[in-house]
Order: sequence, then C-alpha cells, then structure tokens
Amino acid sequence: MGENYSTIVMLERRVAREIKSRKQAEKILNQKSLELYYTNLALIESNQELDKRVQERTRELEIAKQKAEHHSAINKRVNDRFRLAMLASTAGIWEKNITDNSWYFSDRLMLLLGFDKAQLTKYFDDFSFVHPDDLRMLKSKVIQHIKYQQILDVECRVLTVSGCYKWFWIAGQAEWDSQGVFSRIAGSFSDIDERVESAITIQRMAHFDHLTEIPNRVLFNQQLDELISQSHLRNIPLAVLLIDLNDFKLINDTLGHAAGDKLLQYVASTLKKSLCSRDLVSRLGGDEFAIVLNNVVDKQHLQASCEKILKALETPIKYESNTLQAKISIGAALYPEHGRKRGELLSNADLAMYQAKKKKAKGSQFYVCEPELIKQRASRVRIGRDIYTAIKNHEFYMMYQPFVDLRNGSHNMVESLVRWDHATLGKMSPADFIPIAEESGLIVELGDLIIEMVIADMPKFMHSGALDRLSINISAAHFLSPNFLRVLTENLDKCPGAAEHLCIEITEGVVLDNISLARIVIDKLHRLGLVVSLDDFGTGYSSLSYLQLLSVDSIKLDRSFIADLDNSKDRRTITESIIRLAHSLNLYVVAEGVENSNQLDYLLGYQCNYIQGNFFYQPMLAQQLSTVLQDSLFYESWTDDVQEQGAT
Repeated sequence: MGENYSTIVMLERRVAREIKSRKQAEKILNQKSLELYYTNLALIESNQELDKRVQERTRELEIAKQKAEHHSAINKRVNDRFRLAMLASTAGIWEKNITDNSWYFSDRLMLLLGFDKAQLTKYFDDFSFVHPDDLRMLKSKVIQHIKYQQILDVECRVLTVSGCYKWFWIAGQAEWDSQGVFSRIAGSFSDIDERVESAITIQRMAHFDHLTEIPNRVLFNQQLDELISQSHLRNIPLAVLLIDLNDFKLINDTLGHAAGDKLLQYVASTLKKSLCSRDLVSRLGGDEFAIVLNNVVDKQHLQASCEKILKALETPIKYESNTLQAKISIGAALYPEHGRKRGELLSNADLAMYQAKKKKAKGSQFYVCEPELIKQRASRVRIGRDIYTAIKNHEFYMMYQPFVDLRNGSHNMVESLVRWDHATLGKMSPADFIPIAEESGLIVELGDLIIEMVIADMPKFMHSGALDRLSINISAAHFLSPNFLRVLTENLDKCPGAAEHLCIEITEGVVLDNISLARIVIDKLHRLGLVVSLDDFGTGYSSLSYLQLLSVDSIKLDRSFIADLDNSKDRRTITESIIRLAHSLNLYVVAEGVENSNQLDYLLGYQCNYIQGNFFYQPMLAQQLSTVLQDSLFYESWTDDVQEQGAT
C-alpha cells in the first residue's frame, strides 16, 4: 500500500510536473505564438510598405520610361529636322574642337568647295584656300573674334576644286569653357559669288563707260577730287584736259553710229596707250573725253603732253571701206593756277577747249588756259546776269536798217536789230551780248521781248503804206522752242495785218539742230502769212542741200562773201553761183554788209535782188525809219512819174 501510495504520489508529482511543464510549454507556446503573430503582423506591414514602394518606384520608372521615350522621340525629330535642314541649306557647316583638335565638315560644305575632309582640314588649318588679297582681312577678323569676342562675319574669295576662286560669306562663333579658355568654334560658308559678281558688274556699269571700258563721268569726278587732294598735300601740280572730237556728228550722220563707235573706241584706246599708268583717262559722254595728268612740271611739260596726244591720234583707222581720222580739240587747265576745285578746273579746261575749237579748221589743236581768258569768261558771266535784269526791265531797244531793191532803188524792206545800252559798259553790239544770251539760255526770253517790241513798232511803219517786209532775227534755240509760235501769234493778234509784212530770219543752225521740227515750224509760219529767210547763207558745209529740204522764201548771203568780193575771184565766182542757184529755186537774195561801190557793182552784175549795208543806210531808230519809208514812198511815186513821162 505504501508502495502504491508512493507510486501514486510519485505519479501525481510526475503528473503535476508534466502538467506544470505543459502549462509552461503552453505559456511559452502562447508567448511565442503571440510573438509570431506580432512578427507576422510586422512582416505584413513591411510587405505592404514594400509593395507600396515597389508600386511607386514602378510608377516612377514608367514615368521615366515615358519621358525617356518622349525625349528620344523629340531628339529623333530634332536630328531629323537638323539633317533635313543641313541637306536643304545652301550653307556649308564647319566646326573645330580645340580640346581634341578635331574638325567637322558638313556634306554641303564639301560639295560647295569640292574638297574631301582631309583636304579641308589642311586648308582650314592654314587658310591657304583663301585669296591672298583677302587673307589678311580674314585672319584679322578671326583673331578679333577670339580675343575680343567681336563678330566674325566676312566676305572673301575662296579657292574651289575647279581651281577658281569664288566669293563666300563666312560666319563663325567661338565657345569658351568655365575657365574662359577657348574650346570650340563653329561657323558656316554661304555661296555669294553670283551676288557679288552682279554687284561688281553693276558697280562697273555705274562707273565705267560701256563702249570704251574707261571710267565715266561719275568715277572721273571721284578720282579727280582724290587727285586734287593728293596734289594739295604733296604740293605738286596736275593738269586737267578736256578733249572733244571735231565734226563727230558728221561721221555719225554720214557713215552711221557704228562708225562713230569705232572711232570713239580707237580714241579711248590710243589715249590710254599714250599716257602713263598714273594718269587718268575718262569718257565724259558723247564725243567728250577727259584726262588728268599727274606730276606736271610746268606749262612746257603740259604742252609737250598735248602734242604727244595729237601725234598719237594722227594715224587714221579703217572702217569698212572708209578711212576715219580723229580730229580733236584739247583744252587744258593747271592745278592750282587755273583752279583749286574740280568745278573750276573743268570749267576752265572747257573754256580753253572752245578756244582750240576756233582753230579746228587747221586740224587737231590744243589750247592751254590763260588767266586773261578766265577774266573774260567772268565778264561774260556778269553780262549774262545783266542780260537777265535788262530783259525784265525792258532795257533793250530796237533799231532798223533798210534794204535797197536793186531793181528800182526803193527801200521798203527792213531788218530789225536789237540794241542794248549797258549801264556801265555803254552801247553794246549784238555780236557781244547775243552769244552770251545763247550760252546762258536767255536767248528765248530775249527773243520773245524782241518780237514784242518789233510788232509794237509796226503800226508806225504800216501807216506810211511803204513797208513791204520787216524781218526779225530768230535764234535756233528760240525758233525750235515750244513757245515761239504761241508768243508770235499772241503779238500778231495785237496788230492786225502785221503778219503779211513780217519775215522771220533763221540761221543754218536751226536746220542742223532739228530739220524735221524746222520744216513744221516754217510751214506754220507760211500759214500765218509770214515769209522765211535763211540768214548767214554759205557759212555751213550743207547749206545748198538744205535749200531743197526747206521751203524758205529767200536767202541772205553772209557778209564774209561780200567783204571779199573786191579781192577774191573765187569769192566772186561762188557768190554769183549762189545767186543763180537761188533764182533757179525762185528765191530772192539779200546781200548784207555792202560797204562800197565796187561791191555794189558786182552784185548788180550778178542780179542780186536786195543789198543791205552802211553804204546806203546805217541802223536807225523807229522814228527815223518812218521818215525813210515816207521818202521811199515819195521816191517810188516820183520814179513812176518819170517813167510815164519817158514813155510818152
């Protein structure tokens, strides 16, 4: 029993220990389970956080991927656009990386110049493909750009694979690193050859004569101004020569303008060959040339130069079957003696040239300006201003000189002659002021005034009944002016019946200036009832031919023929022939300048119609003419009575 009890106690203790152990185990298990539970909860939270972060990162990566794909697409479009732009651009692109010493050249640049990359690398390194005349400018531009960041922009000529230079516009831009060190430069080449060549052509057309290829008036004026400045600084004289071809219009009219052009080209070429390279030759226009001689020592040197030019042009040239001879007149002016400015020198050279032209009958001539000639011209300028004032103030007046009819001795034909009593110079001959009026362009206004004064005097002469014709001298410029017929008609309207007593005297210059217009004006004058006379007949080379073209009513022999009748048999023969020719054309003839009885006898023998000159009447005022016309009427009446008595 005891053993059983002990056994039972032991079993109970054992059970109690096991129960206790089980409880401890359960407690531990519960504690571990709780820990595991919390750990599992923490793991779940951690997994959830991780999943969240993964999702966020995934979204970020997706966004980054999308952005990368977007940027890639943009870059592709940019690259495509740049590639297309490079293909379409007319400019060639170049780039130099200083850091790795590498070059980039676009396909377009290689196509423009025709060189491969290796050749371009060599040429770009030493600029050896740039024209020598432009190289210094390009290098200076590059240095200024790199050192001082000035704009790199230059036009220069660049050698191409063809071996020819072409014009390119080169632009560039450099880059510097963060330390300010020059690291890269890039730029472009643009082909501007056609534009530059066109500009050069236009510039040449603007400054060079297209026919002779020598400087024109514009370039001549510019260069003359520069040469005058240089002469002033160096205190060395220079000479300006104006050259005009004599009778050039005759060559154009008879042989055609092609012949005239050939002669102009020959003159230009000969002038260039006969002068030094430092001298200037120019064609100012038409048949007028100009020369500037540098370093002229003195007048003897200048005269020798002019003689050299005349000698060089002595050789004639052939044109088709014709021989062309350049006959020229040269006028020369020295700087500073004859002027210190371009205008003065040209004006005085022109003045001298017209002195040379007065001797053109002897062939080519030259004349060096003289101070006295300049003074005379200044006087003419002052007289020109005085003429303007005199016209406005009606200071001119008319005188009249009758013609004598060689058939019956009557004097009912009259010429009106304008006179001027200058305030300081006194009475002036028309020979002194008419040429000045023509040069100054005042001859038209003066002519209008003469018409007005003559027609205003006509009622005094018409009243006597003895006036047959009263002639008015009209200059070529006035006769061909638009207002001539209008002014004449307006004044005729103020004096009814005056037209049938008026004669308009014109010179051959009218015909030479514009024969077509002259014929129209003459026809209108005839319709008004006026007659027309050709004055100074015989002084021009073509007077006889023009008698067939113009419907003039009379001719007036130039006084030079009459003056030589006493001493020249040839003059007498020519005078007689002209009178016979005029009569065969039903024209009456007036001989002016008759001064003695010998001249009168010759003209009577040649059956000249009228004579005019101081041998019978000197110019007179209107009142004196009225008396002479009255006497003429009495003389005609007396002559008729004598003839009737003789007949009975």
